[in-house]
Amino acid sequence: DLNVDVSISLIDSIVGGTFIIPHFIGRRVTVDRRSQSTKEGEVVEVRGEGMRYQGYSGRKSQQSISAGSLFVKFHIVYPASLNDEQRSRIREAFADIQ
Repeated sequence: DLNVDVSISLIDSIVGGTFIIPHFIGRRVTVDRRSQSTKEGEVVEVRGEGMRYQGYSGRKSQQSISAGSLFVKFHIVYPASLNDEQRSRIREAFADIQ
């Protein structure tokens, strides 16, 4: 298995998004979170995108290559500061949300 830490914006953590995670072998892994919010420290498992390893499928003569999971841990980047207008607009936008 592999672990990776990814920073996302506060907005993306609330409304969701599609996140492209660079893989250490040079490809990119897509994590689709468009339909859900993401909490600080939340971990998402992407099966088949972890460390590759060689195994055997039943008979010793039949080797196969498998992959573990990639565990993506999300960290939320909060704004360093907000002015009065920004605070007011955020409160207004979230007024109806429980």
